[in-house]
Amino acid sequence: MTESDGTTSPMFPQEARLRNLTYAAPLYIDVKKRILFAPEDGSDGEWQPRYDDYGNELGTESDKVFIGKVSLVSLVRYMQ
Repeated sequence: MTESDGTTSPMFPQEARLRNLTYAAPLYIDVKKRILFAPEDGSDGEWQPRYDDYGNELGTESDKVFIGKVSLVSLVRYMQ
């Protein structure tokens, strides 16, 4: 926690509750998008990824997405 005068110190859930402060942390998830292609011969076979000359899968993207904030007080209660 950083005070208004610039000093920092650890904060525990009880202190956050007494001071009416949020005791939360950001929650991120890793999202991976993958594109599959239908068989070129038009059959009902399995859809497959395509690869570039270096063996990397085409159409694949990974990203870290912010979901929201999670109350750490709730997590502390859950873990006890």
